[in-house]
Amino acid sequence: MNLFHPSGLLAICSCVCISVCSAASDPVITLPEEIVVGATRFNEAMRNRPVSASIITAEQIRNSAAQTLPELLQSQAGIHIRNLDGGPDQQIDMRGFGITGNQNTIILLDGQRMNEIESTGIRWSTIPMSSIERIEVLRNDGAVTYGGGATGGVINIVTRAATAGRIRGAHLSASGSVGVGSYGATDFTGTLNLARDNIGLALTANSMRTDNYRDNNTLHQRNLQGDLRYRFAQGSALIKFGLDDQTLELPANRREQQLITDRRGTDTPRDFSTREGAYVTMRSEYNTSFANFAADLSWRDNHRTALFDDYFGSPFFSSKAFLNTRSNSWLFNPRIKIPFQTGKMEHELIIGSNHEWWDYHSRRFTGPSSLPGAASATTLAANITGSQQTHALYTQYATTLPVTGTIVSAGARIQWTHNQANDQFNTASYARDQQDRTLYAYDAGIRQPIGSAVSFYGKYGRSFRIATIDETYSQFGSPAFDSIITLLEPQTAHTAEMGLEYKQGPAKARTSAYRTDLNNEISF
Repeated sequence: MNLFHPSGLLAICSCVCISVCSAASDPVITLPEEIVVGATRFNEAMRNRPVSASIITAEQIRNSAAQTLPELLQSQAGIHIRNLDGGPDQQIDMRGFGITGNQNTIILLDGQRMNEIESTGIRWSTIPMSSIERIEVLRNDGAVTYGGGATGGVINIVTRAATAGRIRGAHLSASGSVGVGSYGATDFTGTLNLARDNIGLALTANSMRTDNYRDNNTLHQRNLQGDLRYRFAQGSALIKFGLDDQTLELPANRREQQLITDRRGTDTPRDFSTREGAYVTMRSEYNTSFANFAADLSWRDNHRTALFDDYFGSPFFSSKAFLNTRSNSWLFNPRIKIPFQTGKMEHELIIGSNHEWWDYHSRRFTGPSSLPGAASATTLAANITGSQQTHALYTQYATTLPVTGTIVSAGARIQWTHNQANDQFNTASYARDQQDRTLYAYDAGIRQPIGSAVSFYGKYGRSFRIATIDETYSQFGSPAFDSIITLLEPQTAHTAEMGLEYKQGPAKARTSAYRTDLNNEISF
């Protein structure tokens, strides 16, 4: 989290940890080789994927000086960040998409989308860094499995679970930390783990406040995350849930002369934003000698407000805007993995489907400039509703050739999407639109080991992106200077990539070259 402005320094940090176990001693846990889930929604050895992938472990996170997840991700090749509002939720850009970077990279929390159908930023600050087990960064991958927005790739944040199923008897552990820094920064984090035999509960709570470097840039963030899971002989079931609450003051930009005379000042002393969110994810996995079955059902709700006040005092026109927006989504993702052999060749077939329902409602108010603040913003200026329904089928296949160890993979996706948007405040026909599209994605790849430490990989694929609500709505865009909605054609992309990877013990290196050709590019 962005507790401190770059000029701020951490002053005090303390930690308390308590651990109680009924067993005499815990067995030594041997960590498996690097595993990725984001590529196929199943646990896969990273060496079996013909894709440019990297893993950030919990130990690397603990040893990093990064204060936010975007800052941590920026240490990975090809990932850049930018901060537009002084908050902790910086915009991310993987593979050079610029201002639309957030819309061309899928961000997953435990395999579930964090991207919205609007252009709001990813809610990085809702994920306490102490709750993360690992982060999977998959470049140019995910379009077949997840659908729209994966042209740049996929970043999957995997949160930790309690130690259910790993020990005998009961296990209780708790920890807490307090951080204090410059600019009034304080940070409180607490964790609780409770496990017995095959059931485990992990809780992480976090509260943070900072005034930040700029005037009118105070940030207050509170989070709670939980993981409850049960393991049985042939699978597991889990529930993950989270709550978050953020208040952020918005200082806006500084002009060149202002940076010289009043670097920390603001011209917008009343602007602010708030955000409240909640999510629940239920997952079940069942394994047989024939196949592995899995399914996710998740729900997410976000409520956001923002004030951009009028500081010009014009008696004829008010630029005040107060936004009150709520969005929610339901996602259902069943899938099956079938491993089999023919002769000496090993095969793996994955078949799955995605079903997503998104709803969006944003009311935008204005008011007299003579009365400052949100309380006077009571005149409705826009009442925008939108929805998106997605149903998709996908399949992925991989085989390992004998003798050479060559891995060949291929996948395909077909998706049916229905979009609609409507400004109920405006009765004109151009203030509403709907769209039905059938979309396709595919990929094919190869990985060839060269000795014990080096491997070559190559991949080619097609991906797509659907425009967000903010990219299709303009409040004053019509010839009559009122609202207009135009649902854009989906963006499509073809990407080719090849590279070499070296891995010998802890030493790793990668070099790659790629080319992406975009059609109907959606730019903000």
